[in-house]
Amino acid sequence: MRRTFHLSELLDCLIGEGAVFKGTLTSKGAVRIDGQVEGAVHADSLILGEKGSIQGQLNAQSIVVAGRVLGEIQTVKLELLASAHVEGRVQTQRLNVHEGAILHGQSHMQNSDVIESLSR
Repeated sequence: MRRTFHLSELLDCLIGEGAVFKGTLTSKGAVRIDGQVEGAVHADSLILGEKGSIQGQLNAQSIVVAGRVLGEIQTVKLELLASAHVEGRVQTQRLNVHEGAILHGQSHMQNSDVIESLSR
Protein backbone atom coordinates (compact mmCIF):
# COMPACT_ATOMS: atom_id res chain seq x y z
CA MET A 1 0.00 0.00 0.00
CA ARG A 2 1.27 3.45 -0.88
CA ARG A 3 1.53 5.90 2.02
CA THR A 4 0.40 9.50 1.61
CA PHE A 5 2.34 12.16 3.51
CA HIS A 6 0.77 15.33 4.80
CA LEU A 7 2.77 18.55 4.85
CA SER A 8 2.72 18.62 8.66
CA GLU A 9 4.47 15.22 8.73
CA LEU A 10 7.33 16.42 6.53
CA LEU A 11 7.99 19.84 8.08
CA ASP A 12 8.97 20.73 11.62
CA CYS A 13 8.49 24.46 11.12
CA LEU A 14 6.59 26.61 8.62
CA ILE A 15 6.77 30.40 8.34
CA GLY A 16 3.75 31.13 6.17
CA GLU A 17 3.23 33.78 3.52
CA GLY A 18 2.63 37.14 5.17
CA ALA A 19 4.35 36.15 8.41
CA VAL A 20 7.45 38.00 9.65
CA PHE A 21 9.99 36.37 11.99
CA LYS A 22 12.83 38.34 13.59
CA GLY A 23 15.56 36.55 15.52
CA THR A 24 17.22 33.14 15.42
CA LEU A 25 15.25 30.12 14.25
CA THR A 26 16.72 26.72 15.18
CA SER A 27 15.20 23.37 14.19
CA LYS A 28 16.50 19.80 14.15
CA GLY A 29 14.24 19.03 11.22
CA ALA A 30 12.89 20.56 8.03
CA VAL A 31 11.93 24.24 7.80
CA ARG A 32 9.93 25.94 5.04
CA ILE A 33 9.78 29.72 4.78
CA ASP A 34 7.18 31.45 2.62
CA GLY A 35 7.18 34.66 4.66
CA GLN A 36 9.98 36.97 5.79
CA VAL A 37 12.84 36.19 8.15
CA GLU A 38 15.29 38.72 9.54
CA GLY A 39 18.02 36.90 11.44
CA ALA A 40 19.59 33.46 11.42
CA VAL A 41 18.11 30.10 10.42
CA HIS A 42 19.75 26.85 11.55
CA ALA A 43 18.08 23.60 10.48
CA ASP A 44 18.72 20.14 9.05
CA SER A 45 17.04 21.20 5.81
CA LEU A 46 15.58 24.47 4.60
CA ILE A 47 13.19 25.33 1.79
CA LEU A 48 12.71 28.99 0.91
CA GLY A 49 9.54 29.37 -1.12
CA GLU A 50 9.18 31.66 -4.13
CA LYS A 51 7.53 34.43 -2.06
CA GLY A 52 9.83 33.95 0.92
CA SER A 53 12.79 36.13 1.87
CA ILE A 54 15.59 35.84 4.36
CA GLN A 55 17.95 38.58 5.46
CA GLY A 56 20.66 37.03 7.60
CA GLN A 57 22.58 33.79 7.97
CA LEU A 58 21.41 30.37 6.75
CA ASN A 59 23.00 27.17 8.00
CA ALA A 60 21.60 23.75 7.05
CA GLN A 61 22.72 20.46 5.55
CA SER A 62 20.45 20.99 2.53
CA ILE A 63 18.98 24.26 1.27
CA VAL A 64 16.60 24.85 -1.65
CA VAL A 65 16.00 28.50 -2.58
CA ALA A 66 13.16 29.79 -4.75
CA GLY A 67 12.89 33.21 -3.05
CA ARG A 68 15.29 35.98 -2.01
CA VAL A 69 18.32 35.74 0.29
CA LEU A 70 20.46 38.62 1.43
CA GLY A 71 23.25 37.32 3.64
CA GLU A 72 25.43 34.27 4.17
CA ILE A 73 24.64 30.65 3.29
CA GLN A 74 26.56 27.69 4.75
CA THR A 75 25.44 24.28 3.58
CA VAL A 76 26.50 20.93 2.17
CA LYS A 77 24.00 21.03 -0.72
CA LEU A 78 22.52 24.20 -2.22
CA GLU A 79 19.93 24.30 -4.99
CA LEU A 80 18.92 27.62 -6.51
CA LEU A 81 15.67 27.31 -8.44
CA ALA A 82 14.88 29.54 -11.44
CA SER A 83 13.15 32.20 -9.31
CA ALA A 84 15.97 32.38 -6.71
CA HIS A 85 17.80 35.64 -6.04
CA VAL A 86 20.79 35.35 -3.69
CA GLU A 87 23.05 38.22 -2.70
CA GLY A 88 25.90 37.51 -0.34
CA ARG A 89 28.40 34.82 0.53
CA VAL A 90 27.83 31.13 -0.20
CA GLN A 91 29.87 28.23 1.22
CA THR A 92 28.83 24.82 -0.03
CA GLN A 93 30.09 21.44 -1.13
CA ARG A 94 27.52 20.96 -3.90
CA LEU A 95 25.83 23.73 -5.90
CA ASN A 96 22.98 23.37 -8.40
CA VAL A 97 21.92 26.60 -10.13
CA HIS A 98 18.85 26.43 -12.38
CA GLU A 99 18.60 28.64 -15.45
CA GLY A 100 17.22 32.03 -14.46
CA ALA A 101 18.51 31.97 -10.86
CA ILE A 102 20.59 34.93 -9.72
CA LEU A 103 23.67 34.50 -7.53
CA HIS A 104 25.41 37.79 -6.83
CA GLY A 105 28.32 37.66 -4.41
CA GLN A 106 31.00 35.21 -3.39
CA SER A 107 30.75 31.46 -3.87
CA HIS A 108 33.19 29.14 -2.13
CA MET A 109 33.16 25.43 -2.88
CA GLN A 110 34.39 23.53 0.17
CA ASN A 111 35.30 19.93 0.87
CA SER A 112 33.20 17.91 3.30
CA ASP A 113 35.55 18.42 6.29
CA VAL A 114 35.20 22.21 6.14
CA ILE A 115 31.42 22.09 5.78
CA GLU A 116 31.05 19.68 8.72
CA SER A 117 33.05 22.01 10.97
CA LEU A 118 30.82 24.95 9.93
CA SER A 119 27.64 23.13 10.96
CA ARG A 120 28.84 22.48 14.51
